Amino acid sequence: MTAAPPLRVVGVLVAGRVAFRGAVVASAPLLLAAWGTEEFGPYALALGSTLVLNPLVGSGTEKSAGTLLPRARLSRVDGFARRLLAAHLGTAAAIAAGSLLLTAPFALADPDRAGLWLLAGATNVGFGAVQALVAYWRVLGVPHADPVSFGVLAAATGCGVVLAFAAGLGPVGYLVLQAGTAGTVAATLAAVLRARLARPRRRTVRLVARTTTLMGLNTLLATAPVSVVIAVLGGRSGPVAVSHLYVAVTAYTVLGNVLDYLQRVYQPWLTTTLRVRPADVYRPAGRCARRVRDVAAPAGALVVAGSWGLDPPAAALGGMAAIAPVLLAAALLTWVLENAATAALGRTTRAGLAGLATTTLTAVLLAAPLGASGALLGLLAGATVHIALLGAYLRHSPTGNGAHDTRHAQRLDVG
Repeated sequence: MTAAPPLRVVGVLVAGRVAFRGAVVASAPLLLAAWGTEEFGPYALALGSTLVLNPLVGSGTEKSAGTLLPRARLSRVDGFARRLLAAHLGTAAAIAAGSLLLTAPFALADPDRAGLWLLAGATNVGFGAVQALVAYWRVLGVPHADPVSFGVLAAATGCGVVLAFAAGLGPVGYLVLQAGTAGTVAATLAAVLRARLARPRRRTVRLVARTTTLMGLNTLLATAPVSVVIAVLGGRSGPVAVSHLYVAVTAYTVLGNVLDYLQRVYQPWLTTTLRVRPADVYRPAGRCARRVRDVAAPAGALVVAGSWGLDPPAAALGGMAAIAPVLLAAALLTWVLENAATAALGRTTRAGLAGLATTTLTAVLLAAPLGASGALLGLLAGATVHIALLGAYLRHSPTGNGAHDTRHAQRLDVG
């Protein structure tokens, strides 16, 4: 069974991510104060609506690399790890290019702010590319590339806030700085990787593409509801409501991203534990699902409903804090099941789709009459449905080989 990583290394890695996310969280209210709601509202709408591009680019390849590359380095297949790394890099580049194209419909729908939409999309794509690339370096035994890279992004965020106050830097200029810095960091990380690459075979490319797709869908479905509720609220309310919801969601993403990052760091340990002692994981996970569904979700709904009509910033932040445990529980349960077996990946995807549909419908119905509180109730409803479906599957205690058998990977690469 794979040993858990040393706490000292984990602490350094988490510190780098927390510094970056902390800078992003702090920037939201500061930029709101510097620009006012009339300028900050469109910025928040653009950046929040394209937020889904970040995990679309980074999460799938990061998860795939964290599973396949360590096992490939232990294999006796000559050059397999180098070919696998090249396939991951090529897959990440293709996804990034396609994601940039996804911002075009937003720009066409709002031609007066087309530049803002395109830059917001480029910023989220750039952050996702850095996330994927530092994951490759972690697996290769160079973990310091992670905190250094995200430290640079944190510094750029801080400089942008200072320039917004001191030099009148507006939303477009701020996003130029963010997207440019992320692109430079990503290009540097990729360029240095070239010496470690070998031309991948078609079977290796297919393996990486399939694994990336399966592992990335769950993260995409976990992030999409946030973009959906921000977009729905923007269409049914004013910039004030969108601004306050964006600040609240940004604050939550600190916890969400730390949890997601720890999941990636401990993913090899979880996968091997599930193969050796699955009951040690499934039983506490099942208890967690029942308690969140029966206690935390109803309590969160009462708090959000009770906050409607209060001061908008307090209502948004308080409501987000009330539903955060439910969102975090959904992420943890998905992590457990997506590492259990190939069949479990399909079930987690269907549960995520059901949750996203529930969030969308609820937000459309409640955002207009309740504003940000209605959008938060949409997030809560979707997460509750998601957890209920995952809990039902956990009761069957799935068993079998891990979702990504290293022997299968090696067999596909040979010949």
